[in-house]
Amino acid sequence: MGKYVSFYKVAVEEDMSQWILEEWLKAGFRELEWEYAYEEWKDTKKWKDQGSVCPTCFALDGHRFKIQDVLDKTTHNAPKYSMSHVGCFSKDTEIYTEDGFKLVKDVKVGDKVLALNPKTLGLDWVKAIDTVSYKQDKMIHFHNKNLDLLVTPNHRMFHVTPYMRSLGRKEGKFIEADKLPKSALFYRSSEWKGKDNNALQFGLTMEEFCKFMGYFLAEGSLGRINQIMIAQFDKAKKKKMWNDLRVMNFKTVSNVKQGIYINAPELYNYLKQFGKCNEKYVPRMIKELPAKLIRIFLDAFRLGDGSTVKPKQKIGGYEAKVRRTYWTSSKRMADDLGELIIKVGKRPCYYLAKRKGKVQHFKNGDYTINHDVWTVGEGNGIYSGGCRSRVKREVVDYNDYVYCVELEKHNTLLVRKSGTVVWSGNCYCRMKRIPREDERLDYPKEQETKTMEQKLDDIGYTVVHIEEGIRDLFQRQGVKFEESDIQDVKQKVLEYAEGLSMSNKSTARDQIWRTIQREVWAITKQRKGNASYFGFIRIANQVKRELGRTLYGNE
Repeated sequence: MGKYVSFYKVAVEEDMSQWILEEWLKAGFRELEWEYAYEEWKDTKKWKDQGSVCPTCFALDGHRFKIQDVLDKTTHNAPKYSMSHVGCFSKDTEIYTEDGFKLVKDVKVGDKVLALNPKTLGLDWVKAIDTVSYKQDKMIHFHNKNLDLLVTPNHRMFHVTPYMRSLGRKEGKFIEADKLPKSALFYRSSEWKGKDNNALQFGLTMEEFCKFMGYFLAEGSLGRINQIMIAQFDKAKKKKMWNDLRVMNFKTVSNVKQGIYINAPELYNYLKQFGKCNEKYVPRMIKELPAKLIRIFLDAFRLGDGSTVKPKQKIGGYEAKVRRTYWTSSKRMADDLGELIIKVGKRPCYYLAKRKGKVQHFKNGDYTINHDVWTVGEGNGIYSGGCRSRVKREVVDYNDYVYCVELEKHNTLLVRKSGTVVWSGNCYCRMKRIPREDERLDYPKEQETKTMEQKLDDIGYTVVHIEEGIRDLFQRQGVKFEESDIQDVKQKVLEYAEGLSMSNKSTARDQIWRTIQREVWAITKQRKGNASYFGFIRIANQVKRELGRTLYGNE
C-alpha cells in the first residue's frame, strides 16, 4: 500500500461491508472520511510510473460522509463512495500466505502474505492490514495455457514492459487491467537473495543437510529406535542416494533391499515434527537459504519423488530446456515447493490428481493410493505474454462477489488460479471512520480556546502562507482566477483544518497542503480542459518545496 497519513488513534482494519457500517453506528460513530493512499515520492514521474497516485481517491481525499447516507446509498453490500473503484480478484483466486495458498476471501487482517518488491523483485513477508469485498457484474479474463487471472477492470496489474526487460531493468509497473497494453509481460518469479547459514545441523554441513532433507521429505519415514528409512527401488536413483548419504556424519548407514537405513538419534527426534506423507513440509530454515542451497534441496527431493525430462529436439526453433516435476500428497509441501521454485528464479504450476482410493502399479507391486497427489511443475519461462505467449483478454459476465486484501507495503501479491501463478497488484485505498469525541487526539483543555489562526501558527502555518500557496499554485498552472477564488479555497481549507488534530505538526501540515491541492485542482480542471493531472502534481510539489521551512520546518 501507499503510506497512510492518519491522525486517528484507531486504524480501520475491517472491510467496508454493510454490517461493519451498522456496527459503527451502534458504537456511536457518525461520519467517514476518505483518504487516498500514496507513496512518499517527490519525483512525480515515479508516481506516474509506479501507479501510486489514484486519481479517483485524490478527488475524494478529505471528503466526509455521514455513515447513514452511505448506508442509504449502499449497493452490492459496499459503499459507492469508497469501493466502486477498488480492484479485486474473483472468489476462486488464491493468495500465498505463510500458511500456504488461501482463497482470497479467507485471508484475514494480520495474515502474513508473500510480497514482491516492485523495484528490486526481492521477496518480503508483509502483513495484510485490510480486506475488501463487494459484488461485481463484469470482469476481465487474462488467460493462455500457463496463465489464468480474473480481475475487475480497474484492478492494479503488476507487469514488466519488453523495453524495460531489454535494458535488463529489474523492476515492474502498475496499471489498471482495462488499460494494460497487449505487449505487457506478466512476471512469475523473483530475485531472491536469502541468508547464508554456515552452522552445522546435526553434524552435517548445510549442503549435506539440504540434500538429506530433500531425500527424507520425498521418500523418508521413521522406524523404531532412532531408525530413519529412505525408501527407493530404482537402482540408479538408489545408487546416487547411497553415495551421497554414506559419507555424511551419521552413526550408521545401511544399504538394504527396501532402501537406505540411517541411525542418527538427534536427527531422528528432529524429524518427528514432519509427520506422515500427507503432512510433510519444508522447514523454514531451508526456505530462508540462498538460491544455490535451495536448488540442492529441490534436486534431492525430485530424485526421490519427481522427474527430470531432457528434451532431445528443438521446439519452434528454440532449444528446449529441462522440465522438472515434483510429486507430493501434502498440500503444505506442494505450496512450499512452489515457494522454493520461485526463490531459485523459476516459476511453479500446480495440478491436483484425484487418486485417492485408486490402485496404482509400482516397481515393487500394486498399491491403493490413500491420498490425492499434487504435481508441481518447475517452469523455465518466468514471463507470460509478449510475442511468444500471447495472453488473451476478454470481458466476461461474472455477477458475484470479488475480494482483495491490502498490504503494508509493496502492493504485490502472489496469486494462483487454475494451478497457474502470477504476481499481481492489490487494492490500497479506503475510507476511515471519524473518531468519537472520546477517541480524538484532542489538545489539552487549556488549548481548546485557541483560534484557528493560533492553531495554524503552532504548526508553522499562517493564513497568509495559505493564501500565498493558493495564489502561486493558480499562477503556475496558467489558470485565470479571481481573488474570490483564493478566498473560496482558503475558506474550505480552514473549514477542513477545524476538524484536524494539530498534535502531529508534520501530519497536520501535510493534510492542509493536500486539501489546498485538491481544491485548486478542482477549479483548474473546470477552467482548463486540457490540464494534466500529473503536471499539476509536479507543479504543486514545486510550490510546496519552495515554502521551505514553513511547511517542513525543524520540529
